[in-house]
Amino acid sequence: MEMLLAGLIIGLVMGLTGSGGALIAIPLFMHFQNMTLIEASSFSLIAVVLSASFNFFPQRKEADSKLAVSLIPFSIAGSFLAVPIKSGISPSVVGILLAIIALYSLYSVWKPTAPHVSSTHVSKQGQIALVIIIGLTLGVLTTLTGLGGGVLLMPIFISIFKFSQHKAVATSLVVVAISSVFSILFQIQKGLIPVIDIQVVLLALGILITAIALQLSTKLISKTVLHKMRQIVFTLVVFVAMSKIAGELL
Repeated sequence: MEMLLAGLIIGLVMGLTGSGGALIAIPLFMHFQNMTLIEASSFSLIAVVLSASFNFFPQRKEADSKLAVSLIPFSIAGSFLAVPIKSGISPSVVGILLAIIALYSLYSVWKPTAPHVSSTHVSKQGQIALVIIIGLTLGVLTTLTGLGGGVLLMPIFISIFKFSQHKAVATSLVVVAISSVFSILFQIQKGLIPVIDIQVVLLALGILITAIALQLSTKLISKTVLHKMRQIVFTLVVFVAMSKIAGELL
């Protein structure tokens, strides 16, 4: 039943923030399943795919499908290139990468945002370059750290592409879900992801329950309150994740 609880927590975080699912999944798997940091960082992608998929469906109309489709091929390429590195990477390097990404994302979540502008100020050529760089970086970091990439995509979608919070969350979910599937497949081929059978079913059940509950409850909450909840939840996630990972490495 521990994996059911983990699924409930992961689904809550992913549904509210559009990111951070893997960031909380890693310490949960280390605690409940006694996984190493490397094992947890790989297995966390299964939780990411499940959570992103379940939470994306009710928000699918908000997503920017064109941008998502543009990013995914480059993310897949990045994941493929990073798999050989993951095979020999040390836990310390993974921990440092996780810390850097988490702290950057925490800053992005709390920094004041400019008023929303529907159009982007990035030129067409600039957007193409950004898509390539973001996609490749996303794939590499997804494979090396086990983070689905939402912690990277959310601040970029909001600050550079000028997406609203809801549009950024929905677009992040679809990119994260599809990109993570390919990263999982590449890592399975290398034997980097442990299989836990029935535990995956319990994990999926927990995530699904939370996704349905959030779909019903968030409609009753104002956007201002929801945004503040996202900030608080993500801050707690970063604190818990960094505490657990630091304890494992020190």
